[in-house]
Amino acid sequence: MAGKSVQRDQVKKGAVESLRSTINSNAVTHELKTNRQGCLDDSVSRTVLEDEEGYFVSSGSLVPVSLVRSFYELSALDVNGKMVQFSRFEGRVVLVMCVATGDEQATREFTQMNEFVSAYDCRGLSILAFPCDQFGNKEPWHNHEIPLCMSHVRPGRGFAPKFHLMGKCEVNGPRSHPVFEYLKQRLPGWSDEPSATIRSLRGKLLPPKAPDVRWNFEKFLISYDGKPYKRFLSSTPLIAIAGDVEHLLRSSVIVMMSTNSRHGGNKFLQYDPTR
Repeated sequence: MAGKSVQRDQVKKGAVESLRSTINSNAVTHELKTNRQGCLDDSVSRTVLEDEEGYFVSSGSLVPVSLVRSFYELSALDVNGKMVQFSRFEGRVVLVMCVATGDEQATREFTQMNEFVSAYDCRGLSILAFPCDQFGNKEPWHNHEIPLCMSHVRPGRGFAPKFHLMGKCEVNGPRSHPVFEYLKQRLPGWSDEPSATIRSLRGKLLPPKAPDVRWNFEKFLISYDGKPYKRFLSSTPLIAIAGDVEHLLRSSVIVMMSTNSRHGGNKFLQYDPTR
């Protein structure tokens, strides 16, 4: 019995470390103790312990990020601790950003983010902002303090985010959020920087290994079909990617009209930003 207890504790520890900070540890503990059949057999336990890849919880099972087929399959906690299922954004263009209220770019970026929401929300754009303290310790606040900092410091003057403000997380390293692990895998290079390629022995050009996020306000643009579309450096102002956003929104309208003509209804009418 003692041996089994030790083994169970080891599996639990390894799984919690691999699941990243977004997963509730109590839920993981319950999963590891109760799911004695299915995903957590000996082979998967070894994978959880040894593999450095990120995992997320799907239908009560541990799933590696590499198996995610669409951005809409993921989820994350918002700044209030509520779980947000990304399936609610299905059919919409999504912009994911790593943000920090103490960064010098915060006033410009947050202001433009609100302007984008005002201009494009009704057309099908959603913005998810993930606060992070990994770059220059520019986000030292707790979740409940971040909206207050936005309101009174940067941008200040009572600023209230119109975008989705998610829970504070890490975007690089062993506790990297599964959402950013997924996006870095699918978008290993930046669209606004010539990306390096690796030539294989057969002469085929291969993309570089997925690099880490470099700094606050790096941007990931996801198409209306749930596929990561482009990645932009933090130095690129939000207004500079308006053309790409417009392109995806126009394309989504064409697809939506085609779908509605076959099945009826308007997909965007089912979207409720307050849910």
